[in-house]
Amino acid sequence: MKRMTRNELMLLLSGLIAVISLFVIYMSHNRDANDKVDYHCSTSFRMQHNDPGFVARLNIFLQVKRDGSAFFDIIGKVDYLGEIYDVARTYHFNYQKESDSVYHLTQMNISRRSPETVDDKLMNSLFFSTTQEGGQYMRVTKMKNSYVINNLHSPLFVCIVN
Repeated sequence: MKRMTRNELMLLLSGLIAVISLFVIYMSHNRDANDKVDYHCSTSFRMQHNDPGFVARLNIFLQVKRDGSAFFDIIGKVDYLGEIYDVARTYHFNYQKESDSVYHLTQMNISRRSPETVDDKLMNSLFFSTTQEGGQYMRVTKMKNSYVINNLHSPLFVCIVN
């Protein structure tokens, strides 16, 4: 068997390093792409708290974009202590994948539409808070043509892909 010369060995090692580098670059790019999702879905949602006398009947549209931004649009009615309020708002936020199905939501802000009469304090305390400094966390689990959206403790709603 012929012995490899020093130049041939260097060429082989350079080629091997190039292939490994390309593989690492591809895998890191592929991992980053897989951390981002791209879908939109909608659902009807009802939430009730007996203690504060809170009932929400809402329609939700969720748009999650591959660029790390997302929003959910909410329209509906909230009954709180016998008063009925209109909800018509959009929550805009950025997301970052933290683990398998957990996403960290940051830079949250609200766009309200003219029919809205609900108080922000009420929505923040009983539905979805935008006041937490570190952001919010949500878990997203894909199930066929839908996603189960929940906080880290319990399911919130099932969102059907449009």
